[in-house]
Amino acid sequence: MAWIRNTTERPERRPTDIGWLVIAAIGVAVVGVWAQSQSTIDANFFVPLNSLSSLDGLVKAFYALGSIWALGAIALVLLVFRQINVAWRVALAGAVAWGISELLHEILPAHSIAHTQVNVRVGDGPMYPTTNVAVITALAVVFAPYAVRPLRRMFFVLILFVALAAMYVGAGYPSDTFGGLLLGITAGAAVLVAFGSPAGRPTIDEVRAALTDLGYDVADMQPAKNFVARASAMDVVLTSGEMLRVDAFGRDQRDAQFIAKAWHRAMYHEPGLPVFGSRLQQVEHVAYTLMLADRAGVHAARVEKTGVGGAGAAMLVTTPPAGTSLGEIAPDAITDETLAAVWAEIEQLHAAGISHGNLDASHILVDGNGVDGNANVALDDFTSSDATGQEYWLNRDVAAVLVDTTQLVGNDRAIAAAVKALGKDRVGEVTPFVQPAALPAGTAEGTKHLGKVLKELRADLVTATGVEDAPPLKIKRLTLVNVGMLAGILLALVIAFNSMEGIDWASVKGEFENATWGWVVLAAAMYPLIPMAWATALMGCVVIDLPFVPTILTQLACSFLNLITPNGIGGTALQLDYLTKEGVPLASGGSAMVLSTGVAGAIQMGLFLLAAAITATAVDTSSSSSDNASLWAIALVAAGIGIILFIPKIRGKVVPAVTRAASDIWTVIRNPKKAMQLVGGDLAGNLIYPAILGICLLAFHQRLDYAELVVVQVGAGMLGNVAPVPGGIGVQEAALTAGLTSFGVPAAPALASVLVFRAVTFAIPPFFGFFTLRWLRAKGYA
Repeated sequence: MAWIRNTTERPERRPTDIGWLVIAAIGVAVVGVWAQSQSTIDANFFVPLNSLSSLDGLVKAFYALGSIWALGAIALVLLVFRQINVAWRVALAGAVAWGISELLHEILPAHSIAHTQVNVRVGDGPMYPTTNVAVITALAVVFAPYAVRPLRRMFFVLILFVALAAMYVGAGYPSDTFGGLLLGITAGAAVLVAFGSPAGRPTIDEVRAALTDLGYDVADMQPAKNFVARASAMDVVLTSGEMLRVDAFGRDQRDAQFIAKAWHRAMYHEPGLPVFGSRLQQVEHVAYTLMLADRAGVHAARVEKTGVGGAGAAMLVTTPPAGTSLGEIAPDAITDETLAAVWAEIEQLHAAGISHGNLDASHILVDGNGVDGNANVALDDFTSSDATGQEYWLNRDVAAVLVDTTQLVGNDRAIAAAVKALGKDRVGEVTPFVQPAALPAGTAEGTKHLGKVLKELRADLVTATGVEDAPPLKIKRLTLVNVGMLAGILLALVIAFNSMEGIDWASVKGEFENATWGWVVLAAAMYPLIPMAWATALMGCVVIDLPFVPTILTQLACSFLNLITPNGIGGTALQLDYLTKEGVPLASGGSAMVLSTGVAGAIQMGLFLLAAAITATAVDTSSSSSDNASLWAIALVAAGIGIILFIPKIRGKVVPAVTRAASDIWTVIRNPKKAMQLVGGDLAGNLIYPAILGICLLAFHQRLDYAELVVVQVGAGMLGNVAPVPGGIGVQEAALTAGLTSFGVPAAPALASVLVFRAVTFAIPPFFGFFTLRWLRAKGYA
């Protein structure tokens, strides 16, 4: 079947499918709340379409394309054409979508249509979700990896027609059809995650056709030994006997699509992967870096041609460099001359402002003479290269080569060769990059106990170069201090309960019984915006660019650690550890945390004072004891500065670190992008909390103006931050309840709202943070 891609390709489980599964599943719940609210938005979009006439036959035919019978017919056609793997996956996804939809119809109450004139032409009227939309969407999601692009587009058009038809026949409001769409994505993504799917890279026949279009007469073609990310790499022999290497980026491959590239860029932050831009632009970028390398005298592939051929595949045609990969050479055959030649090639590449981006042992080639001492080294696969000269990527290259050579010849020889070629200072600079999370994925692949191996290498680097080590911070989960913190929690809870003596707990129970839980679901769905905001602020605090998704997960893991440590000590330690492993020096990481805390505090205080002025709330800032405390603090800081400047040994360690920290802070502030990330992230984080509190109030049929919510939440947060207990447990609950009641909210719904708010923002996230922390440690980010 010409419209089905090669189904013999090995199925893969892709991170983007997991992302779609999570997002769509949350969306089903959120849209379900909207659907049950019967908003006027639904009716305004629904009535004009549903009131049309004289289209029954055609529209019902489109609507039937999403039925379970149409699904069975499509699966049968696939079986007839012997596409067994596609057929059972499509049937399973559609059946799951149909089953969940019917189950939700049994659980959720039917829509009341008395207030709206609805023409019900099929079924029993609008219900959430629309089953036919869910079925056709699940089918399209699972079928997409196997279909060529024109067929994928046709299916997406059919989804639109089925959704419009569902509203015309009266089977669902807009929210119902949107919920069906999300349910279909959920079911389809679940099947793809469970069983995998082909990546859609160009096949040998497709690459051959593309080369023919570009004017080449191919005699033989075989897949290249080395895997190239996001492309099909082929070794080609022309009829003239010429040997070529072809990297083909296909239009149908899933990892070349926008969402997949955006996810990969956020998750791994690797060079050479433009999120925006066409396949041809990506090919031309690789060709550009190869030409720059050739002009600088670097031994690498020579560009022959770029272009688009065949079924829209972007082609990079090169003459490959000769040689055997360094990883395939026997360790005792790798001479010091070979190692010197490797480092000379890397240094020449970096002098041209180019970073390779994926320098593992398989991409460093040594020709036959190189094994005997006259080393001729070449570099292969520039698909992850970067020509900006950014120091981060250059250091990453050096660390990757250092790690790979130590795996082959041992720490002593590898470090000695690097120091001889680059110097102690240069090698010492890359010590923080000798971390699993900061290295390319293929570096030291398969090494057992990689974290331990790299720790030993860092120790040897410190000895050989004389640089100061910046070891990862050790975070202990339970100590005697934590036991003391638990005692403080109990004390705070006693104080909190004493302040709530006047509350009728039976009334609070009644509030929960009569709550509108859809608002609670919405509040929970909004919570992920908070770690995203803090992650954005952290990204703005450092000079280098941090990967977005791991930074978000680090913030979520902080919620677990902050449970057992006061004032965010555990979270701060984790963030410093994460920054260190991402290549940020310890002093710069400390300055980043100071900058983040200072900006967040200033924004928090500014919001509180502004909201207090709007609501005419008095803020008492005068206190003789606070004045005395301020004087003592100033005196202690002055004494500390004097000690640092008086003792030479301490001054020699502290002053350079402080100077570097101040330089980093000034660099960040002058960078508009970083300043926007820092201020915008901290501002967003401080504004989302009051919004969630307001939504929790709506769940118990209460409301306050936003400025009043800011006063209550920010004020309670500041009190909780200075409380000697993790997360201000007890103190924040009492302060929030007192603040709400002071603005006229009755005590029972105020306490109920606070309990739900604290569950959503404080009690539940650490559960996910525990597993997130384990993942960060397993992947080497912490």
